[in-house]
Amino acid sequence: MDRAWATSGPAGGRNLEAARAAAPEEYRAYRLRAEEAATMVGACIGGAVAEAGIEPGIPGQNPNG
Repeated sequence: MDRAWATSGPAGGRNLEAARAAAPEEYRAYRLRAEEAATMVGACIGGAVAEAGIEPGIPGQNPNG
């Protein structure tokens, strides 16, 4: 996904959809492992991990606003 972030323009213009389109195989590999990890974490905490917690963050953007 680093390649997708590097080619998707300045941080303000970066988005997950553009990164998915630029690196579909990398995104699929990431999702497979992230979903496996979310299943394990969910089993440990006794609840599901939210979908937003599985998607990768966008470098250069503050997730807290």
